[in-house]
Amino acid sequence: MASLNENLRKDLVSQLAQSMGFNGESKKDPSHYDPTTGTVYCNGTVYTKADIEKARLYCLEAAKKYAGYGDSAAGMMEIAAIAIEELQKNNIKSGGNVVIKDENTQ
Repeated sequence: MASLNENLRKDLVSQLAQSMGFNGESKKDPSHYDPTTGTVYCNGTVYTKADIEKARLYCLEAAKKYAGYGDSAAGMMEIAAIAIEELQKNNIKSGGNVVIKDENTQ
């Protein structure tokens, strides 16, 4: 049997969740790219066009920085930058319907 404090805690958490609009169901919107704004919506996180461009530029700069180390880090960063560019191009063409297909999705 739950203690009084435990029940009170559960009630408070429930009331807080309801006041914030959470009804107990977690509905995830499908991940997608909005080509009109350049925004990616992925697993409940929003990445603006500016965020995506910063990430792409970061990868390109890191690729240059790591080029002299003789390991695969530079190549990986370059691949990441190219992947970002390709995702943007492909999703603009497709109207933003799919950002990334999960390997389990057919």
